[in-house]
Amino acid sequence: VYVTSVTASIASVVDPTLGLPITGCTAADYTLANAVMTVNAEALANDTSTWTGATLAFNNTGANQNACKGAVVNLAYSII
Repeated sequence: VYVTSVTASIASVVDPTLGLPITGCTAADYTLANAVMTVNAEALANDTSTWTGATLAFNNTGANQNACKGAVVNLAYSII
């Protein structure tokens, strides 16, 4: 299959032990930059290629963000 691009997005922010959403910590506490990664290549069966570009950062909102300590940020990917 030919892949033009891969787009990452924040799917959820969860407790690492329970896997449940964390009260007081959401995707708004994070910034995902360069979420669209250009590939322009054919992906073959069992392909293990990697593409880089997206970066995740924690936003300093000025509010109490202690709930985010140790949180797991799950990403979702869409392929075009």
